[in-house]
Amino acid sequence: MASLKDLENNFSKQERRIENQSIRFYSNKTKSTNALIFLPGTSGKSETYYQIISELDDSFNIIAFDYPIIMKIDDLIEIIEKFIDSFDFQNISLVGNSFGTLLIQMLVNRRPNIYRDVFMINPATKTVNVKSEDIQSHIKSYKKQLHVLNGIFPFLYKTSYKRNIKVMVYNSSIKDKKKWYKFYIDLFNETKREESIAIYECLLDFWQTKNFLKSDFKDYEKTVHVLMSDINTSQSKSEFESVPKLFQKVEIYKLPDNRNLTLIKHAQLISEIIINTFH
Repeated sequence: MASLKDLENNFSKQERRIENQSIRFYSNKTKSTNALIFLPGTSGKSETYYQIISELDDSFNIIAFDYPIIMKIDDLIEIIEKFIDSFDFQNISLVGNSFGTLLIQMLVNRRPNIYRDVFMINPATKTVNVKSEDIQSHIKSYKKQLHVLNGIFPFLYKTSYKRNIKVMVYNSSIKDKKKWYKFYIDLFNETKREESIAIYECLLDFWQTKNFLKSDFKDYEKTVHVLMSDINTSQSKSEFESVPKLFQKVEIYKLPDNRNLTLIKHAQLISEIIINTFH
């Protein structure tokens, strides 16, 4: 099983300035022409992918990055595009989880000819097929999160998030729960409140202003690999069923168990799916 030390030994931690934003990322050293760009979920942190990317070999150029502090989703997408363009990659594929899958859809929609395969882990979307009550549920949830994050008592926000982390870890089926609880607490302690606020502002912006149609992806002819957990309590049926319907070519993979801590539970399986796509 890969450890965080493997990530630190095999990948260099770097920063790159794009316009007025500093983007922190992990990168490996390889001459491969296949590039994998990893977009994290609501944590916004590249370390959440460390088990998966540690399973991948040097046949991939790997970039796993943290989100900069940007409050509007269109502005975030523009910076991400410029960040990707700052590398001299020939074949670019995208891997995203949760919030990262929303960004992938926007990236592919804007520049369908740039990206090869995309891998969306427990993806979300907003289309005409997603029920209005499900959309409003997301909006209400993100407003609530922002209310907590913007509160005048920092200890309340910290207590709330640490409680959520404990529930997430100890209600999951992963092994070494104590180890993973510490991992996520350490990651949370390294996250600035402004970073979390920016992500939830972007999430709220997406659910209030965006809406995809199948025609938005008519020019994207590559395969979309959708990795979906058997049980998905954070998304409605209308929502996760809408994702595969947006694209022309879709491969669906079922991940056993619920989506809680998918990147840990199924790191080897996810990495194998990625590898097999290229070989």
